[in-house]
Amino acid sequence: MASTRNFMLDKYFKEMNQEKAQVEGVVSPSEVLLLREQLRNLSTELLSLKQTLQVDATPRCPVTHVHQSQEKGYESDTETMSSSELSDSCTSCPSCQINRTENKKMERKRGRKDSRKRQSQKQLPLVNDLSHMTLPLTEDGVLKILHERWIAGSYMTKIGSITLSLNPYSGPALHEVLQEKPTSCTVGSMVDSIAEKVLNQFVETNTSQSIIFSGDSGSGKTHTALATLRQLFRLAGGGTETDSFKHLTAGFTVLRSLSTAKTKHNSNSSRMGHYIEVLLSDCAIYRTKIHCYWTDQSRIVQPPVTSDNYHIFYQMLAGLTNEEKVKLHLQGYSPLDVNYLNDLPRDETSDAENFANWRTSLAVLGIPFFDVIRILTAILLLGNIEFIDDGGFELDIKGNTEIKAVAALLGVSGVVLYRGFTTRTHNLKGQVFRSLCDADTANETRNRLSKALYCRTVSAIVRRINSVRPPGSQSGASTSSSDEVQSMDSVFKPLRQSSPATSKSSVSHSNSSHGFPGEGFIGLVDMPSFHNLKCNQLDQLCMNLCSERLQQFYIQNVFTDSIEVARAEGVENVLEMEYIDNKPCTDLLTAPKNGILAILDKETFYPKCSCENFLESLQDCHNNNNRYFTPAVDSENSFGVKHFAGNVVYDANALLEGNRDVLSDDIVSVFHKKSCNFGFATHLFSHELKALEGGSPTGTIFKVFSSFHPENSSSKSYEGVKSTHMQDFQMRLDSLMKTLRQSSPHFIRCVRPNNSEDCNTFEPEIIKEQLRSLQVLETTHLFAGGYPNRQTFADFNKKYGFFAPRRILNKTKDKAIQNCKTILDCFLQTMEMSSLPYSSTTWAIGTKHVFLSEEAVQYLELCQVERRHQAAVTIQSRVRGWHCRRRWPLLKRQLKLHQIMVKIKRDAPPCRPKLFDVIEPPPPPPGRPPPDPDDQQHIMQQTRHIYGAR
Repeated sequence: MASTRNFMLDKYFKEMNQEKAQVEGVVSPSEVLLLREQLRNLSTELLSLKQTLQVDATPRCPVTHVHQSQEKGYESDTETMSSSELSDSCTSCPSCQINRTENKKMERKRGRKDSRKRQSQKQLPLVNDLSHMTLPLTEDGVLKILHERWIAGSYMTKIGSITLSLNPYSGPALHEVLQEKPTSCTVGSMVDSIAEKVLNQFVETNTSQSIIFSGDSGSGKTHTALATLRQLFRLAGGGTETDSFKHLTAGFTVLRSLSTAKTKHNSNSSRMGHYIEVLLSDCAIYRTKIHCYWTDQSRIVQPPVTSDNYHIFYQMLAGLTNEEKVKLHLQGYSPLDVNYLNDLPRDETSDAENFANWRTSLAVLGIPFFDVIRILTAILLLGNIEFIDDGGFELDIKGNTEIKAVAALLGVSGVVLYRGFTTRTHNLKGQVFRSLCDADTANETRNRLSKALYCRTVSAIVRRINSVRPPGSQSGASTSSSDEVQSMDSVFKPLRQSSPATSKSSVSHSNSSHGFPGEGFIGLVDMPSFHNLKCNQLDQLCMNLCSERLQQFYIQNVFTDSIEVARAEGVENVLEMEYIDNKPCTDLLTAPKNGILAILDKETFYPKCSCENFLESLQDCHNNNNRYFTPAVDSENSFGVKHFAGNVVYDANALLEGNRDVLSDDIVSVFHKKSCNFGFATHLFSHELKALEGGSPTGTIFKVFSSFHPENSSSKSYEGVKSTHMQDFQMRLDSLMKTLRQSSPHFIRCVRPNNSEDCNTFEPEIIKEQLRSLQVLETTHLFAGGYPNRQTFADFNKKYGFFAPRRILNKTKDKAIQNCKTILDCFLQTMEMSSLPYSSTTWAIGTKHVFLSEEAVQYLELCQVERRHQAAVTIQSRVRGWHCRRRWPLLKRQLKLHQIMVKIKRDAPPCRPKLFDVIEPPPPPPGRPPPDPDDQQHIMQQTRHIYGAR
């Protein structure tokens, strides 16, 4: 068959060449036209024969090409020949000319197809939800989708109801987030949708909501949290131009400088946890409270080598004027001259601008600038004071100039301050006596005083921010005279700062579903991330404990509840999946009797506590625990814990010292009003000074960060320290978790794309490590193939009962399951009739709940939105029709009156002219020309002549 085809083609080629030779030798035009017609017919027959034989390739001219004897060889050979080669091989063959034309058309078609293909590849819709991804559910597949969205500028990706956010390292700076105007960017639109969803759920369910931001350092948690807070105020707080929002913005501007520092991977790392409690009444924001959680106190006196101290210290050195530096005894000082600061590269211009904004924000809050700056300057200069034991009776001082400056800034005598550092008062069975301190104890007291001044100043500022009304008349540039200081005590009026669960607002709104409609709170949780340093102390343990508790809360809500409840209610085909539960680690840390924190507190209270006893107790209790391990031999005074994000080795000595971080009453008594003329410094220790009789030390110890509130105690005296630092922190953390459990949680998982804060760098290995710790792949598996959503029958019937006609639903509680099945059947019918894209939806009926897949929930929500839109259109049309029908009689009467008035005006006779009106002469009758002015003049002259007038 192949040889027959080739023979027929060769025959036609031969006849065409013969006709071509005849054309070249003929001169008659008629013969030329005839031959051209024959050639055209032959070419047409050739093309039809080619289509009949279904030859894919273009035949070549037999003059210059040799055909293959086999069909396959012929096709493969002709496929490799391009149109340019054909044009070069034969320029006079009509078949080749026709084929060249056809090839050009085919190439144009292929080019258009390729361009459309490339455009379609560029315009492929990005996967907005990882639970809908078509790629294999692997880490590489998730990374590919995230990378594609990163390139397209989409930094937020959904995993069902959970949001995965990549830090774009672009857009407004952290201090400009709250002032940013609404934009149409991807991050802003996604944050706006999250805030709108939270508010809608708050209104529909009448239940308090919470948004938990979690992720590694530098992943953009604080940036996203502030953007969400801004959008909440736009939707339910009256906008960003209200006085309350400006007051809150100023508060965050002040806190950012006081609570953020530059670290290895993050230039604005939050070192203090925040729980922002947005209180609502009638679905409108009426107050916002900030609850702070100190997790990095040691940075004040000993910042890590690769990190900076808090931003405010560098900003004040760059932003203070020379005159102010002279008043504050800071003239000639730079970060290199201060022991508490690391001299790392910084942008001094940016620091000066931020300090100016910080100063303005203090004025907005009504906080005296110089009162705060005096405390901060004293903290800086305290680091340059060093006590040396030179063998004499008293300690020698290195930095005599600094201690005099600190005494002047704090409003005390230099001698009194020196005695507070170097003496100790003891109380032994009622007998009070004093002793001298060694150099190490005096230097440790200096560091503890620095931390106490800083933490208590920040606490006073937070109380000012949480005040209901912004102050109206306080100036931010006031002096620090004694008379003004007394008035400043009213500014820093002691407000109760309790934990979220114990505060009055949280208690009254936590069970808002049982209170008035529209009352409750929306909580935003932004806690420090997981940390693992070379030397991990109590601060790192607090941060990691926060991360473990929030991770356990996530696992409990996402995995444990959805899977275990489904199994308990006998649901078949429950997704079997493996996920890492960190409950053993949290039990290891927080067990009431044998937990690491409980043993730490016991050893701290024990008079003869030591690092060896602490490690021995840990070894006896947790030697067989998989989450506990003993590090290498080089680290003798340490132990290790296997956290969900990695293994961490803790320094036992540092834990014990940090847990008993207390102040003696010798240094506290220095700030009594009898010896201190700086009222703000006295106010910082007001609760402790009330416990001192007459302002004299009695051997009492106090906490560095005061948690005593007179409103919580019926006794008037302060009995000293009864709890450790870790106990207080753990109690506040338990209260926070209790508040979160009483609300509906929303999770935003933040990821750091690189370690260099570059907006154009996407490092897969760094992202993959964070995705593993956040269990993103396991979450995607659950939302793609399991039942991550469940609702009680009553809630489901109430929310989606519109799918079924009311007449077929039974309102009795006994028929709740039957009503649920009826609604789901009607939902299936709606899916078939709806114009929405088809989606594979699954659900299961349990004994108390209906379990829904993520696709089913999303489709239900889409149908609900469509039904609400239709209902809104129907209501609007009916109301507008009713309004028009109601107004129609009045409009009809007005229209008739208007027509009557027009008719009367048209038929009425002309009015008589008034006196003094200028009467124009009537126009001449039709057909008569107007009079000539010259004729009128001639008639007037004749009249004068007749009557003898001149």
